[in-house]
Order: sequence, then C-alpha cells, then structure tokens
Amino acid sequence: MTMKTKRHNMSLVCKLTDEEIRDRGFEAGQLDQEVQDLEAEFDEAKKLHKAEVNSNENRRRLLLREIRTKQTTRPVECEIEPDFLNLQVRTTRLDTGELVHERPMSEDEKQGRLIEMGVEDAEAGDGAA
Repeated sequence: MTMKTKRHNMSLVCKLTDEEIRDRGFEAGQLDQEVQDLEAEFDEAKKLHKAEVNSNENRRRLLLREIRTKQTTRPVECEIEPDFLNLQVRTTRLDTGELVHERPMSEDEKQGRLIEMGVEDAEAGDGAA
C-alpha cells in the first residue's frame, strides 16, 4: 500500500514580525484599560449593593425592635410651658397630656418673666393715672 502526501495545519512556534509585536502591544494596552474599567465598575456596583443590603438590614432591625418593645418613635406635638411659681419649664405631649420633660428655668428665662411683669405693671400704672 502506498502512502500519499497530505497537507494539514499544526500550531507551531513562529517568530513575530516587528509589526505583529506593535499590534499585540497596542491590543494588550487596550485590554488592560478595559480590565481596569470593568474592575472599577464592579467595585462601584459592590459598594451600591452593600449600601442597599445595609439599609435593608437596618430597617429590619428597627421593625423587629418595634415589634419586640411594642413601641415606635414618631413626631408628636408638644407644649412647652413655663411655671414661674416653681421656676420650672415643663414639656407636655398634646396627644396624651403626659409630662415629657421638666427642667429648671435658665437665668434668661427668669429674667424674661421679670421684664414681662415690669411691662404689665407699667401698663397697669398708665391706666390708673
């Protein structure tokens, strides 16, 4: 049996031309920039995702605490009332009438009452004359 000559391609080591070297260097530089861009996008996406996860975790913790304590915090209209007889300032909830806070009057608050009393006395004196 006689053997026929055949042709086929094989992957073999070949020396690059100067132009091929330049082309490969340019392509490698472009790919390097693309990799950096993709990594920056990925890092930003991770940050956004982590922020969203943290936000959801914080909200869940708040809800669970409210369920456990059966309480929440919300804005409530209050009245701040001076008590000049006892030199106190009281803060009262308007929805329940509950005393929220009581503190001593500051010196300025005490002086303000003296000024008001002086004006009232002056007005009363003007009417009597």
